[in-house]
Amino acid sequence: MFKIILGTIALILLALQFGCAVKAGPIYHKGGREYGRIKGIWGSTFWNYYERGLSYAEGEFWTEAIHDFQQAIRLKNQDQRRVRTYGLHILDDYFPHREMGIVYYAMGDYQKAIQELSLSLKYYPSAKAKYYLNRSRQAYLQQRGQDKACPQILFTSHRDQQLVSGFEALIEGRASDDCFVEKIMINGTPYLCELAQPEIPFSATVDLEPGVNEIKVVAKDLLGKETVASLHLIADRQAPLLYVEDLRIMPAAGNEGRYPGGEIQIEGRIKDLAGVRSFQIDQKEVPLHGAEGRFLFRSPLIESRSFLPFTAEDRLGNRVEGQIGIETDQQKEYTFLPRLVRVASLRLAGVGSFRQQGESRDLQPPTIRIDSPKGDLVVDWESVFVCGEVQDTGGIRDILINHESVMAGEGKRIYFNHIFKLPPGKTTITIQAIDRAGNEKTKSITIERKINPVRQIGARMSLAIIPFTQYGKNEPGGWNLVTDFLIKAFADQERFFVVDRQRIDQVLRRLKKDDPENPEISPREFGTMVCAETILAGHVYESKGFVEIAARLIDTETSVILDCQDVYGPEDSESLKTLLEGLALKFKHSFPLVEGMIVEKEGQSIFVNLGKEKNIKEFTKFIVFRDGRPLIDPLTKKVLEYRPDILGEAKIVKVFEQTSQADLRIKDQQKDTVRVKDRVITK
Repeated sequence: MFKIILGTIALILLALQFGCAVKAGPIYHKGGREYGRIKGIWGSTFWNYYERGLSYAEGEFWTEAIHDFQQAIRLKNQDQRRVRTYGLHILDDYFPHREMGIVYYAMGDYQKAIQELSLSLKYYPSAKAKYYLNRSRQAYLQQRGQDKACPQILFTSHRDQQLVSGFEALIEGRASDDCFVEKIMINGTPYLCELAQPEIPFSATVDLEPGVNEIKVVAKDLLGKETVASLHLIADRQAPLLYVEDLRIMPAAGNEGRYPGGEIQIEGRIKDLAGVRSFQIDQKEVPLHGAEGRFLFRSPLIESRSFLPFTAEDRLGNRVEGQIGIETDQQKEYTFLPRLVRVASLRLAGVGSFRQQGESRDLQPPTIRIDSPKGDLVVDWESVFVCGEVQDTGGIRDILINHESVMAGEGKRIYFNHIFKLPPGKTTITIQAIDRAGNEKTKSITIERKINPVRQIGARMSLAIIPFTQYGKNEPGGWNLVTDFLIKAFADQERFFVVDRQRIDQVLRRLKKDDPENPEISPREFGTMVCAETILAGHVYESKGFVEIAARLIDTETSVILDCQDVYGPEDSESLKTLLEGLALKFKHSFPLVEGMIVEKEGQSIFVNLGKEKNIKEFTKFIVFRDGRPLIDPLTKKVLEYRPDILGEAKIVKVFEQTSQADLRIKDQQKDTVRVKDRVITK
């Protein structure tokens, strides 16, 4: 009897609570829609207040919305994603501070909006809060008239007109403003900075062409004031060019007794855009004179030697090595000096051994020798260095490599060099020499770049993109548009191996057919069915012409959420495409493709020289490999390809500042083959 009485009292109190709650929150009708009603039974919980506050805000009932958000904050203060409500139920988003800040912004109370939005970002950063904090600050500055100056841009990585080597340069600097910098563009590409700040550091890698490169940076503040700054970098990837103008063989009587066995004299000049740091012939430093870099080198004559080695390096570190031939072999096309004799002085400029008597016109083309590479190659290099020698008795007018001149002046014997960036596949490199008489000679080599299998897209972490939960408007085909843009954005980033959408759709249809009431399964089961190591899930919320997309990357083996990212902006198709490209870029930055080395091994655990500073994350994987030997054709002796020894994978279990620990996922009989100094690459 006592229990019945207690139960009755509890029911009465519960009914009174629900009744009071409903009376405190009226239902409004506007434009054919209802505002203020929640799904399910009212229970005065934080999620009830939050849901009703969103409904009021959607209908622009600002006072009621603020009241409900304040009540929600009183019960649960912090903004966050994936909040447990009761039992196993999860609320995707809980952002009362953010939503209240947006309401204050709509009401024109910008100071309170800034306060609430800043607090939301402190608890949990979201793209939507950043967007409205920018808009609130912009409106507040316009209201107060405080923004007076344009942004300032400072480059910290390079000075203007600086000489650089390589195919790319890391441009670093910072943009600052008396109030807030909102946008930065580097060579027309937006730099990711969602939240306006008084000062924003920037860094971007830009491709360089030979010669002068202009890097243009644009900074814009919240009120639209804009500053443009340019940095000019001069790309010099060419090592010094050596011009041998005269080579003499002097007998003992002609060299003033310096070398009793005879003397070699080499006269010429060496040029480089960046300036020559070092020039050696036969391991002896050669002094250079004047702006043209002229030199005269003397060395004792040794009959058994057919060449003298040389090295030249410029101030940027571009270096070339070669050989100056000093002996003739009539079977070799690249030399025209007569066989060495010790009875007389021979002058290079006076040699004419290829001309017949009575001939008044030079018909002999230049000779070309390619020192490196020696022939057609198969490589896994990102670039290749080509060098060699061109000779002509009448003088060389030009040397072109793939139609680009590499000369800085004429000469009779020129040692050329050039560096090429190699795309995947075959690249033909053609050297063309033209003498003063117009005679031409051409030589070509073919370099095939085969990308190491561990660096190919097929070795990357596999990713299945599943349908996002949609809130707000649910237009027919809306999910298809989001899916198409999202799959393309991730595929274009080439960071993840994206599972084919048809395979995912087939699995989802089969699950729905097997169990229409409950088609959901665990991430592990789904990952097995579609052959995916990770799943990208999330939600799309559309409201009043704007869309918020929040995504989470889930490890299918452990169901652990590896990372969460979001974007917010206009919902038109072009803006949506840009938003989804930005979302994919965020995940790419969060999971960089980096290589490292095993520095220690303890049983089944390895320690790698990659850590938090390289954005390494727990529960992700390394591929463990060792640079393999070249695969050589037994008949032609040519390298067919380079096959690395892929030893297996390792699951990352701990991440430190500069190192990480991973457990080997390798067959027991192969675990002893892994050793210190083996290589790893993030999967």
